[in-house]
Order: sequence, then structure tokens, then C-alpha cells
Amino acid sequence: MHSSREGIDLRLVALVSGGKDSTYAAYLANKAGHEIVCLLSIIPPSEESHMYHYTNIHMMPTVSSAWGLPIILHHSKEDELAELEESLSLLKVDGVCTGAVASVYQKSRIENIAEKLGLETISPLWGCEPEKTLLEMVDEMDVMMVRVAADGLGKEWLGKVLDKRTAYQLIEVCRKYRIHPMGEGGEYETFVLNAPHFKKRIRVV
Repeated sequence: MHSSREGIDLRLVALVSGGKDSTYAAYLANKAGHEIVCLLSIIPPSEESHMYHYTNIHMMPTVSSAWGLPIILHHSKEDELAELEESLSLLKVDGVCTGAVASVYQKSRIENIAEKLGLETISPLWGCEPEKTLLEMVDEMDVMMVRVAADGLGKEWLGKVLDKRTAYQLIEVCRKYRIHPMGEGGEYETFVLNAPHFKKRIRVV
């Protein structure tokens, strides 16, 4: 758990995309004693954004309902960082929870904004062992593959809900093609249908 106030329970806003990393990070923050009080999703103008995920944006109201928490949806037009700062500045929270895993670009920018606003940053997945963490994720959550963009990951993966067996298969593909096991380079995207902290499961019809 990465925070400058270890051992102090915080009221947090969770930066969420609907994917496995931000969802699992919030779950771990809850387990550590922090309280997620609301969700924040910055909606980028296109999928070319280096800061935010685009794939699940149409599902964010459903995500909010599943978590049982209010969500702030901020449509980014130009300056993604300024718009994140604006959104955070309006919230009465102690800090922000991120799903950052290995992207220094993403994590450092969020931390700089949080520090400017006097907020803590909690990034439970930072520096994790990716294969081990992926297996832990699929044990705790129902994670569906919704986008693939790498050699070795064909359309047969789309719509697949990962369990231990398919997670091991994914890890083998990642090893073979030298893909980050958690898709840090955008090689694949996920959507979480259920997690321990959800109030209700998201059903796909």
C-alpha cells in the first residue's frame, strides 16, 4: 500500500475505469481499512489517451450501481490533467485510490495533482508481482476480457470470464509474446462483473 500516512484510515475517491486494476485496488484499499466514498471516471476524448481507459466508458453508470456508490463522470476535452485536478478539488475526501501497476507516467501525474490539493494517494497494486496478482484477482473477482490488441490474443478471448485455468493460459500467452501479464501496455482490456465489495453483480445479456 503506497501512502505517506501509513496506518491512518482515509476517506477516498476511487479513480475507476470498470477494469480489473482499478476495481481490485479499491477492494484492497477497503481491506486495509480505508473507505471508498465515491467513484471518479475521467472520460477521455478518444482511446488514444495515455492517462485513462476508454473501452468501458459506456458502462460507468452500471458500475456505479453495482458498487452502490455515487460516481462523478468528467468528460475530458483537452487538458486531461487539469480536468482531473478540477474534479478532485470539488470532493471532500482525504485521498485518491488508483489502480496504477507499473506506469510511472500515470502514477506520478496523479500523485502530483493530489499533493497540490493536499490529498493522499493510495496505489495498492504499485510494484506488485503481476502474474501472482492476476491470479489473485480472478480468485476474488469475475473479470471479463473485453478488448484484445496483441499477438497471441485473438477474438476467441473476447467475452471470456477469467478463472484460474484461463488466467494461467493468459499468462502463458503473455510469456510467449512478451506481453505484460496485466496488460499494462494496452494489450488487453477487462471489465469486472462482480467483486467482494460490489452490492450487486453486473449481468451481461
